[in-house]
Amino acid sequence: VTIVRRFPELARERRLEPGEEARLLAACGPHLRAMVEAALETACRLGELLSLQWRQVRWTQNEIHLPAGKTKSRRTRIVPISQRLHAMLEMRRHDPDGEVLGPDAYVFGNVLGERVKSIKTAWRLTCARAQITGLHFHDLRREAASRLLEGDVPEHHAQEVLGHANLSTTSRDLAGRRSTRLNSNHDRTSHAVC
Repeated sequence: VTIVRRFPELARERRLEPGEEARLLAACGPHLRAMVEAALETACRLGELLSLQWRQVRWTQNEIHLPAGKTKSRRTRIVPISQRLHAMLEMRRHDPDGEVLGPDAYVFGNVLGERVKSIKTAWRLTCARAQITGLHFHDLRREAASRLLEGDVPEHHAQEVLGHANLSTTSRDLAGRRSTRLNSNHDRTSHAVC
């Protein structure tokens, strides 16, 4: 009889080190830069950003609506739009002729609003140009969530933004990260999702 033991998956703890955000943004092309900024502002997953369509951006409510079918947890999520994100979305809202992209166009699509399926190559090359190692795009979600908690946003609000079903998941995923980074934020701007 063969026995296979499963070892618990180690949680990643990688966050942006001082100076990495500026280097990363400087090394990005316009499309990837917009996605990085959005990830840091919303704590959205890569797939949620790539599938985001303009009809999900609710300008009057100042929020992004993520329907259950587009989230990992299969639960609808509402993400507030910060001032920084609002400005970036306004810049992406028009096609090359200056026309507003339609509701079915993709927010982080190409210039015509057509869906972009992958950013793997762009991400790898950008990290190399920025001389950043060991950073995954998903680490930006953790960074955004940790910044929320460091900004004294209650854990239950961070849980809602992240779309975790249980507060214990949010607490576990971000445990220890809040206290270890509080004193190392001197060279980066805090980006609240609210």
